[in-house]
Amino acid sequence: DLIDPDEAERDWVARSIGVRPPTRAELEEIESSSRMHEEGSQLHLSATIVAREPSGDGHLSPVGFVLTPQILVTVRFEELKAFGMVETLMTRRDPLARSSGGVLVAALEAMVDRMADALERVAGDLDEVSRRIFGRDAAAVGASRDISRRSEDLRSALQSVGRSGDLASKVRASLHGLARVLPYLIAQRARWLPEDVAPRIKILRQDVVSLNEFETHLTDKVQLLLD
Repeated sequence: DLIDPDEAERDWVARSIGVRPPTRAELEEIESSSRMHEEGSQLHLSATIVAREPSGDGHLSPVGFVLTPQILVTVRFEELKAFGMVETLMTRRDPLARSSGGVLVAALEAMVDRMADALERVAGDLDEVSRRIFGRDAAAVGASRDISRRSEDLRSALQSVGRSGDLASKVRASLHGLARVLPYLIAQRARWLPEDVAPRIKILRQDVVSLNEFETHLTDKVQLLLD
């Protein structure tokens, strides 16, 4: 598990286990052939995940995976809670931790779990704004003669909706990336995933489809509140 590795670290990994970790520039390429490809006995995958900043805002961060029959190499560029979830899973001797392919599936599941958490946070924030606009006290606030209060309420509501919409759009970008990676992995599962792990990747694909639908609903709600 490499975090923002420099050239010396990448060289050491290449010498030690015969896997050359990708650079950040390589992981940020958008072509499908760059995000998913095989090199001999190695499967290379890349995606993006939403990372939270101390302020609570989110940004996209690339992650990379190089899978071999014996080893999984992960490359990231900051601390990500999804990877902490995988570390916890491995200490519990979960069946997924018995193989490199299982750990890959565990990492992808953790990434999707974090995206679901982000969308749930967006839904909660939008519900709060909706109550302020359409709830019982909305008419009283709108009728207030205190212009400064009305302006502040409007500014606060717009900021909340804007932050929610921005986070939802970043989650959507992450989900779209996984929506390309997962079908490819499913098609190659016989070669790269243990038989007892392979069915979980199909369930994960359905989870991504469901989250995409939920994100579309939230985007529609953002537009309604902005209108």
